[in-house]
Amino acid sequence: MLNGLSTDEVWKYSSRTGIWNKDSPMRQARDAHGSAVVEGSIYVVGGEASGAILNSVERFDPLTNRWEDVPPLVKAVFGCSVAAHRGKLYVIGGVANNGSNMQSHLIQCYSPETRIWTSIESPLVDNKAAPTAVLNDNIYIIGGFSSSCTVYEPGTNNIQRVADMHVPRALHGSAVEGNKVYATRGVTRCGKPPHDTMECYDPATDTWEYRLHFPRLLCPWLKCSTTD
Repeated sequence: MLNGLSTDEVWKYSSRTGIWNKDSPMRQARDAHGSAVVEGSIYVVGGEASGAILNSVERFDPLTNRWEDVPPLVKAVFGCSVAAHRGKLYVIGGVANNGSNMQSHLIQCYSPETRIWTSIESPLVDNKAAPTAVLNDNIYIIGGFSSSCTVYEPGTNNIQRVADMHVPRALHGSAVEGNKVYATRGVTRCGKPPHDTMECYDPATDTWEYRLHFPRLLCPWLKCSTTD
């Protein structure tokens, strides 16, 4: 989002030069969308534009420097969680109706090989503005205006809740390091101050623990209409 409007802009950062450069724009301006890298291509899914929820999906090929449309989502969503796993794209949860703020309980899976979307539904899928982390063939969906953590195993389609974080988080970061999952910063809800903490989840013990406080608060962009 740029100046309150959806945008098609794409920026690329070079770690070698430390410089940001504008790249080829997306075909569809959007905000509150998700993205992931599958087999060297960038996929951008869903989001909003001019108040409409999008089901469109785009793929960027770095070799040709071009965006192309791919088959649309099963259900249009924004604020969804997105992950790449074993050559497939997973779009999890999100908001499916802007007027009623209705959650999507779908896990939508796209195979670039077949160009087909499939989906499963579960009441345990209930997230928005939540990051994912992939560890040991499991996709972790972390928080999303809650402290919950849900684990999805694509190989078996098993979905389960694991231990909650210490605090609710949304619009936060996540990472995997040393066989553990990390959740960083974020906010509790619209209008509340941002977190300055990081938590670490250990699958071996099913526990979260605080690791550090960041020296400086960062206030993420918030779309208050998507929050409770």
